[in-house]
Amino acid sequence: MSITYKLDGTETKQTVNRVDVTVTASWKDDTLVTTVTGPAVNWQDTWHMAGARLVIDTTVPGRTVKQTRTYERM
Repeated sequence: MSITYKLDGTETKQTVNRVDVTVTASWKDDTLVTTVTGPAVNWQDTWHMAGARLVIDTTVPGRTVKQTRTYERM
């Protein structure tokens, strides 16, 4: 799966896994917020640095789904 974002908040239409979606990305202070919405998908990622680690929190609006991924440079 590949999604390309414009980092200025512009909505773009893309096809991901044969599904048409709308994606956006924008900065809120030092945090990048990305969203993907479509007929069968809807999620938001927040990307931020915690020291030397990249932390990505994924939430699904309207559901109790939250996933946190932390990446550390080795």
